[in-house]
Amino acid sequence: MVKMAFFHDHPMIRDEEGNHYALNLPYTLWRDRYLPCFDRITVVCRLKDSSTMTPAQKKGYSRADGPHVTIRPAVAYHSPPDAVTHHKEIVQHIREVLSEADCAVIRMPSVIGALACREAIRMGKPWALEEVACAWDSLWNYGRLSGKLFAPVLFLINRHYAKKAPRVVYVTQNFLQGRYPSRGIQTGVSNVFINAPGPEVLEKRLKRIQNGPSPLQFGLMGSLDVKFKGHETALKALGSIKDKLPPFQLRFLGGGDPQQWKPLVQSLGLSDRVIFCGTLPAGEAVLNWMDETDIFLCPSLQEGLPRGLVEAMSRGCPSLGAVTGGIPELLGDAYLHSKKDWRKLAGQIVRLTQHPEEMQQCARDNFAVASTFSKEVLDQKRFAFWKAYAQEVEQSLAK
Repeated sequence: MVKMAFFHDHPMIRDEEGNHYALNLPYTLWRDRYLPCFDRITVVCRLKDSSTMTPAQKKGYSRADGPHVTIRPAVAYHSPPDAVTHHKEIVQHIREVLSEADCAVIRMPSVIGALACREAIRMGKPWALEEVACAWDSLWNYGRLSGKLFAPVLFLINRHYAKKAPRVVYVTQNFLQGRYPSRGIQTGVSNVFINAPGPEVLEKRLKRIQNGPSPLQFGLMGSLDVKFKGHETALKALGSIKDKLPPFQLRFLGGGDPQQWKPLVQSLGLSDRVIFCGTLPAGEAVLNWMDETDIFLCPSLQEGLPRGLVEAMSRGCPSLGAVTGGIPELLGDAYLHSKKDWRKLAGQIVRLTQHPEEMQQCARDNFAVASTFSKEVLDQKRFAFWKAYAQEVEQSLAK
């Protein structure tokens, strides 16, 4: 029996009965990805105060704990400064969890993760990393001065532990491997997967492009409460070319407060063309939204490998993205722009809308690339990596 401890900064909320809920770490993740390899999992994360959250803000949270999965938040940690002011309490909690586990899986970048790396080494516990994003990009583009100041620190810490890690799984094929090289056993397995769509999806897309839908639908997926998803870049691009395009709408899919964006929307003359869609349940509802999107925009300032872009491509949706994280691994050079370069994005949009035959070729190319992210293929590769790790741990315990 191998007991694994998982560490990351992901915030969870807790109800009055002590059950935990998360946006991106639901129980199904533990059940499907890790429990086939490990017998028990203890998760250390952040605990978010949900007392002032509205029902709308809680929408999208899913139960995180369940059979064989226990959530034990580091309650003293809320933001990076706590790693200094509450260092002793946080480290003590991490060590307690590690002492009860046989091994650790540490998701980076994260402050809790960095501390867990250090303590696992000190305690002689087997440990492995998941590299899911760039620490520099995440913090530098967070929008606050404190983030920019902390970016080089976490970047160097992340590089240090990636190099020392016995095992690393990256969510990209090249980008994160270049930023955070490791001497250990490593593989690249996207944490984004799709159920492989049938050929009818592409046929439907090609027919939609041929018919020339009106109004033309642009889509961007990401929380409204962060600056790094590129909402501003998309708005400025479309605002600058609104008179050169056929009737269109820009739809934002994601949680958060739309009020902060409305002054910019109004100043660009887009008030009647921007729709804030809120959140949708993962799965069919999101895919239907993608099917109604004619050009997907991914002008992010930081990414690992963007789930929304892969989902859009799996629906044959022509897409444009920034040279950020793993995006260049998905899109060709003709469909990429530099971060914040709304002028180039605007030009790419105009070109695509004026050449439906190019949009159809984009649809075919994107559909083909997305097929490599089928759940079956990725699950097999990831399972082999974690099963080998669990067997190593089990063998070391038997000695």
